Amino acid sequence: MPKRQSFSQFLIGTASLERPSFFYAYAGMWLHFIVSVPLLVFFAHVPIVEALSSMAIGSLSLGILVYSVLSREFGLLVNIVSYVLSLGRALEPVDLYCHHHLHGVRLPAAVERVSAKHP
Repeated sequence: MPKRQSFSQFLIGTASLERPSFFYAYAGMWLHFIVSVPLLVFFAHVPIVEALSSMAIGSLSLGILVYSVLSREFGLLVNIVSYVLSLGRALEPVDLYCHHHLHGVRLPAAVERVSAKHP
């Protein structure tokens, strides 16, 4: 009877160096996150909270893209939209205060009070 493979062996692969698609997607997601956040903070001067939140979404989307290509699940390639939008948000964050003053958008009362305190 062949030896049964555990769930952890399935996720990280076996000694034969054959790795499942999930391993590469997961490793790629974390590598992207670990590299991109410091790059955004130090070189693009993006605030750390913006960099963390944008790259959390971006890295997850990239991981799904890697998985979709390796496992031939091409329906998941729709995540390229969220990846591109997260990169755009990281590099050009929208300032609510400026946005609603420039375009005449009426914001909720709580946001209006905060905006009035910080002109």
